Order: sequence, then structure tokens, then C-alpha cells
Amino acid sequence: LGYVKMPDRVDCVASRDKLYLLTKDGLYVFDKTLRELQRAKLDGWIYIPPWGPPVDPKIHVLTLREDKLYVVVDRDDGDFLVVLDANDLRLLETHRLASEDCIDWGLARGDEVVAYGRCSIDGHKKYVIVRGSERKTVEIAGWAPLVLSLRGQLYVASGTTLTILDSNISRSFPDSIVDIETDGRYIYVLYRGGIAKLT
Repeated sequence: LGYVKMPDRVDCVASRDKLYLLTKDGLYVFDKTLRELQRAKLDGWIYIPPWGPPVDPKIHVLTLREDKLYVVVDRDDGDFLVVLDANDLRLLETHRLASEDCIDWGLARGDEVVAYGRCSIDGHKKYVIVRGSERKTVEIAGWAPLVLSLRGQLYVASGTTLTILDSNISRSFPDSIVDIETDGRYIYVLYRGGIAKLT
């Protein structure tokens, strides 16, 4: 239907008749023909990974729940989860994220808001997952995992493996997992060279 040139890397999410594109310059809103409707500059620095090759997993820093947009913002005074009204981009809430030298903060896709970040704790690289008021530190092989929430369970994709957190259930894929998404019924795993649809 159309195209629009955007600066550098983007993270995006779509809902009904709107497309939200997040860049390091701010948040843009387009209609379904890619006509720009609105834009907002956020207070802080937006980290849009990955910096490595395109086959590396992509950490989402933008997600949508009902009529709220959630964005991870890096400011001089720490990392924050910023909540915006999806209709007019008004700032609704700001929440400080864990501060144990965490980097690469991301947001899980799925049916709840889950933030996660790679941290250096006691000299070891670990991941902190923030789920509501609950914080959990986990060791996951590889870097930049992708987290998906679905029906009360957290799925973590790292390298070539998708694992249900807090269980021994996992599934391996032929190559590196690039992305995971859900429509509420199925999990879609995009890996280098293919895509899988899981019940």
C-alpha cells in the first residue's frame, strides 16, 4: 500500500488500523496506508538492538496491551518502563527497572507485560525477569534471549532452543531463533531458514 523511510533501526507493533514505529528518535504513529498521524519524542535514549548481524535475536523494546503502549527508555538516572496512551501518546506511568548493571532491556510479547534484561551479578552474566512485582534471576545460555508470555507461562528463546521457564520442557530448532510471537492460540517461531507454528 505504501512505504515510509525510517531512520536506523526500528521496533514496531500494529493494532487494528494503526502502526506504531519506535526509533531512537521517537515514536511514530501511521495509519494502514502509512500516512503519518502522530509522533512523540521520549525523554531518554531508546536502545533498538541488535547491533550485530540480522540473524541475532531481536529484543523488543515496544509492546502494546489493550490501549497502552509500553516502551523501555534509558535515562541518565536509570532504566525505565514508560507507559503511554495508545490513542494520543500521553504519558500515563513510569516505572524504574532493576539496576544491577542491567543492559539490553526488553519487553515480552504475549498476554502480559514482562520486562527482562541481561545483567552482571557477582561477576556472572545472568538475566533478570520482572513480572509485575516479582523479580527472578535466571541463567540462560547464549545472549539476547526473547521472552514470550502466554496463559501464565513464560517461554524463553535463546540460540536454537525454546524453553518454558520453570519447567524442563524445551524444543530445539535447526538454526538460530530470530523472533517469537503469539496470536493467543499458537506460538510462531521464526528461525534462520524457516518458521514453525506450535500449539
